[in-house]
Amino acid sequence: MISLCLSPVAALAQEPVSPLTYSGVVKIETLSVTNHPKTFAFAQFDLGYRFPVSTGFTLGADVGVDAVKQSGSRADAVFAAAVLDSPYGKLSVGMPRLVIPQVFDTPAIGGSEVAQLVAGIFTGEILTDANLFKNTPTLRGVRYDGTFGQVTIAAALHEYDNSKNPLRQIAVTYDGGDWSATLGGQGINLGQFTEHQIKLALRAKHDKFSGGLVATRQFMGPGRENTLEVFGGYDVADGVRVEAQVFDVVVNNDATLGFGIDATYTMPSGVFVQAGLAETDAKSVKLLNSTLINVGLGYKF
Repeated sequence: MISLCLSPVAALAQEPVSPLTYSGVVKIETLSVTNHPKTFAFAQFDLGYRFPVSTGFTLGADVGVDAVKQSGSRADAVFAAAVLDSPYGKLSVGMPRLVIPQVFDTPAIGGSEVAQLVAGIFTGEILTDANLFKNTPTLRGVRYDGTFGQVTIAAALHEYDNSKNPLRQIAVTYDGGDWSATLGGQGINLGQFTEHQIKLALRAKHDKFSGGLVATRQFMGPGRENTLEVFGGYDVADGVRVEAQVFDVVVNNDATLGFGIDATYTMPSGVFVQAGLAETDAKSVKLLNSTLINVGLGYKF
């Protein structure tokens, strides 16, 4: 983290760069579906360490964890990679985070992280969900992130089990200041399972409002899927934000429409409380075929 400060001696001074950075969220949420509440614990954490090796170049490591727990069951994914940062971009080798779910991240429907994971089956993030399963092969690979003016590129190759065909991901973002546009895609061919997708995201912000849309065209085996997610949020007051989400999914000729709304109050300490409501008409997944009520308590850092 780099901070700028003013002092009587120097008009502008730069503080030392901390070698350790971290961010994350932990949350307990109670999700009620048709008056059957269940309590889940959700956590996402990222830690980075850097040390300089020469002018403009640093070496280090990134470690990340995603985890969901409910009663006696638990699903988690661990990411760990050696990192080289340079003026030409960032190179990560090992088990770096996947590009597509990170770059095309959208607000959780109804504020529920658990419902969002289930919705990922429909909205093109099935590989993110699969990465949480215990028997899923570890995704090892290499990732590159670089920024050139207003354009940011993220690309990765991940080995999946012993397959000779890696998971390929790329996303290119143009930053227009108060708006941005991102085009990306991924593909994998394991013989019995193939998945390819193209994504487009448009985001904008103005004053206290921010929102956008993500469109996905996905092919899994012989099936095809079109998804449109639209979302927006407004900062009502200091620490108080309301958000709404709508997604429309067409799998072959079967359409699913869902919407959600939630409100969050975040204290200066990072502690937050959240409540949300979602309604969907999915026919094949019970959790997404009813009214969902979400109440959560968490901490962002």
